[in-house]
Amino acid sequence: MPKPIHVAYLCEFPTLLGGERSLLAFLTHRAEAAVRPIVVAPAGGRLAAALAEAGIERIDWPKDGRHDAGALADVLRDRSIDIVHANSLMTVAAASAVGDVLGIPAVAHVRDIMTLSAAQRDRINRLAGVVAVSDAVAERLAAQGIDRQRITRIYNAIDLDRMQRNATPGTFRRELAVGNDRLVGCIGQIALRKGQDLFLDAAARVAGQIADARFVIAGERYSNKPESRAFEADLVERANTPPLACRTHLLGYRDDIPSLLTDLDVLVVPSRQEPLSRVLLEGLATGAAAVATAVGGTPEILVEGEHGLMVPPDDPERMAEAITRLLGNPSMCDKMRTAGPPRAREMFSPPRQIEALRKLYDRIMK
Repeated sequence: MPKPIHVAYLCEFPTLLGGERSLLAFLTHRAEAAVRPIVVAPAGGRLAAALAEAGIERIDWPKDGRHDAGALADVLRDRSIDIVHANSLMTVAAASAVGDVLGIPAVAHVRDIMTLSAAQRDRINRLAGVVAVSDAVAERLAAQGIDRQRITRIYNAIDLDRMQRNATPGTFRRELAVGNDRLVGCIGQIALRKGQDLFLDAAARVAGQIADARFVIAGERYSNKPESRAFEADLVERANTPPLACRTHLLGYRDDIPSLLTDLDVLVVPSRQEPLSRVLLEGLATGAAAVATAVGGTPEILVEGEHGLMVPPDDPERMAEAITRLLGNPSMCDKMRTAGPPRAREMFSPPRQIEALRKLYDRIMK
């Protein structure tokens, strides 16, 4: 067993979205990785509750902590921290500054595909290491001037056995009283980049062809920007307008996604931008037949025709055709459901992530 490394993970927000869920998935296996974690995160909210449930130590994110390296360093000074690890681009500056104050290496997880400012680029290039969650993210970073030698691609892990244990088939069909109707679902944060508007465009087309098709959107909005509120309001209006009225269910936030995935006939991931879709990984693990836009890291998850069908972004017509194709071809869906879990176990297993992160930590500790 390697010597334990004490790592402080910085999470600025209290939400439990893909980045936080991916961190939790790793920390669940902290003993195997020989990592002693402490998470700096806000009190209250779903993230704090999940950390407490998992028995992971958490300390409060200091007020204005992102802009006050001294306050963050004071929080961690007596904790014998070996590495400070930013869990997102938002906390890179804080991790870098804390690392400088405490004299320890700083690393960052990059879970987004975005345009970097000159200041962000310079800060990232001062880090001891950068974890990109997909080749697509790594290529985007390198194209913007991030030193390739600093970048390590490490896929997020999905615990297939845990996902399958937590799935209770039939839960959502009973809740929604849909019987044997065909259920098509989209899961994720309500946001323009996640493409729920495209999903409803495609759903309206499918509804005109398949009388027993029902549609589900699971997720909630986190941004309070006017454009985000308007985007959500438009989704609600369209979901309650024919041909989708009475056939579309807006579920809000759900913490029982494995059960929902097992009840879907087709999972749709209509994102305009997607570094590495966690819900698509969860779909693989639970054997969901998927339709997804071929953006970002999605082609690294799915093999076209084996685990799902990929369509161009911003093309609801092609999306509708792919959904209709799967709904009309049960044998294809069955093959995808059979092929998904082995793919998840081979490519996105916790042991692979544990080994890769531990190697990164060992390297930068030398």
